[in-house]
Amino acid sequence: MLVVMALGLRRDTEAADDLVERALRHPTNVVEALEIVKNLRVLPAGQPRYNALRDLCERHPAAVVRIAAMAALAGMPSGKSHH
Repeated sequence: MLVVMALGLRRDTEAADDLVERALRHPTNVVEALEIVKNLRVLPAGQPRYNALRDLCERHPAAVVRIAAMAALAGMPSGKSHH
């Protein structure tokens, strides 16, 4: 959990993929996965953040994590090209 929090504090978009992989590597640790979603929400807007949240929406086995990631995506500013 400390690693997740430290990566989030850095607000480094390069950490987005690492955060997603950590969430998927430990799918039963829902608390950590929700912390990962929280940290992804504060990354600078752009493709890495969008892709990471989309991956969690599509790939995480816990519904609560998928819903949190979906809510984060819904809260992203429109008008940004994500594709």
